[in-house]
Amino acid sequence: MSASLVVTPDGKHELAGELERSQLYNKDLAPTPARLRNWGLYSFLAFWVGISVVIPSWSLANVGLVFGFDPFTSVLVVVLGNAIVTVPLLLNSHVGAKYGIPFPVFVRASFGTWGANIAALMRAIVACGWFGIESWLGGYAMYILVGILFHGFKDPPVKVDWFVLPGPFQMSMFLLFLVIQVWVAIAAPPWKGSRAIKAMFDWSAPFLLAFTLFLFLYFGFRVGFDKMFQFTLQPDKPLGGGFFFWFLLLNINVGFWATMALNISDVTRFAKEQTRQMIGQAVGLVGTMAFFSGMGVLVTAGGVSAYPQTLKDTANQAGSANDLWNPINLFALLNNDLGAIIIVLALIFVVLAQLSTNVGANVIAPANDFQNLWPKRLNWTWGVIITAVVGTLIQPWVLFFGAYNYIAWLSGYGGFLGAIGGIMIADYWVLRRQKLNLLDLYRQDGVYTYRNSWGVNPYAIVALLIGIVPPFVGWLHVIGVIQIANYQGSWLDWLQTGSWFWSFATAFVSYYVLMSLFGRRYIAEQTGAAMGEAPRRPAPAHA
Repeated sequence: MSASLVVTPDGKHELAGELERSQLYNKDLAPTPARLRNWGLYSFLAFWVGISVVIPSWSLANVGLVFGFDPFTSVLVVVLGNAIVTVPLLLNSHVGAKYGIPFPVFVRASFGTWGANIAALMRAIVACGWFGIESWLGGYAMYILVGILFHGFKDPPVKVDWFVLPGPFQMSMFLLFLVIQVWVAIAAPPWKGSRAIKAMFDWSAPFLLAFTLFLFLYFGFRVGFDKMFQFTLQPDKPLGGGFFFWFLLLNINVGFWATMALNISDVTRFAKEQTRQMIGQAVGLVGTMAFFSGMGVLVTAGGVSAYPQTLKDTANQAGSANDLWNPINLFALLNNDLGAIIIVLALIFVVLAQLSTNVGANVIAPANDFQNLWPKRLNWTWGVIITAVVGTLIQPWVLFFGAYNYIAWLSGYGGFLGAIGGIMIADYWVLRRQKLNLLDLYRQDGVYTYRNSWGVNPYAIVALLIGIVPPFVGWLHVIGVIQIANYQGSWLDWLQTGSWFWSFATAFVSYYVLMSLFGRRYIAEQTGAAMGEAPRRPAPAHA
């Protein structure tokens, strides 16, 4: 059956029919039919509550304490960083609600039909890293909480390192949590509207918020709300504070959700309407991150006040059983006061928090990205399985633990994602003014091949390299792969410190300049209008 473009009265674009012979098409990557775009304001609010209420978000403000800032300043930087990243996120969300396409199909417009795989794989690898981290934390939390209920469920001490597996009970919980996530994701493919994923967010969000609020109120009444707000947790050897570390902390917080700022169309392809999805996301992202990181600081302060023996390890983020920045340790102490019921509730909380975050933020993106490599052979199910395998091979039990490893991870990938985001926004909003040729995004010989056999836009690749190479070189020094003399305080140190800002701005500008000078014919061919003019309304198309 031939495919044709259909535009609904409210401006949604979809395809009638399928492009069965195209190597760039399958039903999971196809535009979401308008009848399945049913996510409203509450669904997007619940989505961001679901993916933001998670253990790394709880402890995000503690990075500021490592840098020498007080808790209030640390939370403010969390809020500012998330407010900044909300801007590109909302800009990139527009295409999903209008055209119903996922991220790897969207970047075919700027990178080319096959060049899109470069951007998609960069996003996928970061998502796999996060998938592994969140899976490990979910499984480890289950191991600790189940061990409290059943005392024999405990592994002997093992020094965790690369290629050294934790104990069998920990690994069994990790694998169980992994299987649960894979099952939930496979049960909700995009071509069915991902209804199970939507239901999970709609139902889990109220419980996650209510349990967090319960912890705050419990410790407030127990130790006094004044102590929670006045308590400070400073490590024995904090870094020097100052603008350099403030800027690094801001870059880390922008990078935290710079992932979703790229692939948010994977989610907004199910949106009912533009305005509501944007309001839901803006309030949901900034509001939930402010609330949950603030609760992380206040509840941790309350826990330290209630259990003074935890003060030193918590202040120094020792990673021990007395380090309350890991809320699982706090739940273990509460078991002595509130009994097994708190452990059961905590187990539900952790499973829902880690599950909703991982499926929403770290499965949808790479599952789409991997199948984009070979749409005729790989589908949603294979994308989910590949994500789970890669996320396990990364050995997340080593990657997350240790504040400085965490900082290096967050500051490192921000430079890659910022450059891709800058190119996407310059292309969609400035150059082509929100006009895409939906049918040609799925055609091997369409206008997005950029007239070469590789299907790659060379100007996007050049702009990408301009954005990512300098901060990447600095990051290699930070993680010890190379040594650069007089690095500390140098221009490269500052550039790597603000890697997302550098890469976003330079890629945005360089891509716009390159396409303005050399790529005008491509934009005219793809939009039906010369660059700078409003695109002409296309005639009905068939394929």
